[in-house]
This record gives sequence, C-alpha cells and structure tokens, in this order.
Amino acid sequence: MSDRARKAYDGAVTVLRGALRGGVTRIRRSSAQLREAAAALAGAGEEDDQGLLRAAMMSTAECPLYGHGVNTACYTLAVTAGLGVRPAVRTELAAHALTLDAVLAAGRGVEWLPGMPLEALDRDVHPDVDEGVYDFLAKIAALLPEDLGQLVPVPTSEVPGISRPVHQGAQILALCDLLEGWSHPRPWRRALPPGKVLLPLVRRFRREGDQPVVRSLLKAITLYPPGTLVRLSTGELAEITRTRADSPNRPLVAVLARVDGTRIEPPMPLDLPMDGQVNVMEHAECDAQTVTDGLLRARLTLARWWSQAPRNPPSSDS
Repeated sequence: MSDRARKAYDGAVTVLRGALRGGVTRIRRSSAQLREAAAALAGAGEEDDQGLLRAAMMSTAECPLYGHGVNTACYTLAVTAGLGVRPAVRTELAAHALTLDAVLAAGRGVEWLPGMPLEALDRDVHPDVDEGVYDFLAKIAALLPEDLGQLVPVPTSEVPGISRPVHQGAQILALCDLLEGWSHPRPWRRALPPGKVLLPLVRRFRREGDQPVVRSLLKAITLYPPGTLVRLSTGELAEITRTRADSPNRPLVAVLARVDGTRIEPPMPLDLPMDGQVNVMEHAECDAQTVTDGLLRARLTLARWWSQAPRNPPSSDS
C-alpha cells in the first residue's frame, strides 16, 4: 500500500470519527471536511486503487462504524471509476458513503454516537443479504439529491416501491454498503466471503437498468478482492495481492503456506492468468484450523487494520 493511499485512508478515518462524535448535526457541519477526505481517497485511488481495496478488506470484528464508512467509500470510488463517472461526482458519492450508515440510522430514529454498540444499528439498517435490497435502495434514494451529477436515471417502473426517479448514485451506494456490511465481520457474526455476498446481490439487481453498476462492481471488487485469503487448486494457502481488470477472477497472489501448512519465506508471488495450471478454489479463514503455522497466523492477524493491536493510529480509540 502506497504512503499516499495509507495517509488518505487514515485521514478519512480521522475526519469521519470526528464528524460522528456529534451525531447527524455534526455530520452536516463537517460536510466540507468529508468532501476533502473523499477527494483525498479518490486521488490516492488513481495511484494505488489496489492498496485502498486491500485496506477496505482488512477490517476485523473490532472495526468501529467510521472504519466501515471509509471502506464503503473506497468501494464506491472503485465502482464509479469503472463507470467513468466525473471526478466531482465520484467525490460527492464517496462523501455520502462515508456517513451513510449513521444517516440511515438517524432516519430510523437511532442517533449513533461513539461507544454505542453497533449490533442494533447494523441489524436495523442492513437488510438480509438475500432480501429487502430494493427497500434499502429506496431509503438511500430518499437521501440523495435527485440531480446528483446528472447520472443516468433508472426508470421508476423498474424499481418496485420507489416513487421517485432513482439514479445510479443510489444503486452504487446501496450495493457498496451492502457488500461492505456483509463481507466484514462483526462481534456478533462472522463475515461472509465477498463472493457469497456479491452473487445474491447480482441476482437481486438483475433488471436492465441495474446492469452497468453490477458489472462495474464485479469488475472492480471481484469475488476475491485484494487482501482475501484463499485456498488454491494446489492446496496451498495464498493471499490476493492484486486483481486484474482483464481477468477479474484470476488475480495475482502471494503463496503463504504449503499444502502441509508450513509457511513459505518469503511468500511466493504467482500470476494466475500467466499460470494456467493453478486456480483459486475457495475463500479461506485466518483461523487455527486453516492457518496451522502459528507465526504466520499471528502475522496475518496483526496485519489487519482493526485487530486488538492495530498498527494504524486512527483506530487506537475503537
């Protein structure tokens, strides 16, 4: 991860953490700072989009609400880049993504403040991954300006239960927030592998007007985003280091452990598109059963952004 991407990610965390301390009123007063943080993320993404996507995948169950907001903004920027959305509109959407969960909660009468448990908010705001996604889209559509960026509108008749025009911005935020919410762990539930979140969303958002956003999401995030642990067809354990736009489901990986579980020092880079003999077989968990080498497991755990001993300063009060 480049220094610029790290600074942009940590800077957005710091700004959002401060904005959320005063509830929705403080969020409104912090709108300029939030846009600046979103613009910094966008600029860093042009230089190191894979680094930001990896950072967005590295949350643990201890990640606070402001961490999830920054992750959603990173996903939003990746999807809008694939759609060719104008820079100013990308920044505006990313700024909305930063505070989306807190604003949605406030709309349901829940005023989130730092230190408040996330479980009730999470269950109240996010629908099940395979149900209620169009209701969720309706809530987001109601929050956004109708003319935001003059994005291509989706005909009202194609979105059940929504009485106003819905533009791509609402679709992007809905998909990115649901993906982030369900593919990251919470203290009360484990994360779903990104592929198990994306596939139900693809099935739900299957109308013609949804397809550009869905295609961009799949291409930008993929079933195995950077930072994902996977089991290869050889039986070896690897981490996704980089996805490829021309081959989104055949990424570049670093092989971490052999079939017998012994770690490989240093990790062995492998370009799956170039090596036609090896494929990603499945998502892998960073647990004692999967990562049997204790030192490797400790390294992988400590490398995550919101572990009990986080390495990035903005998470120190989480």
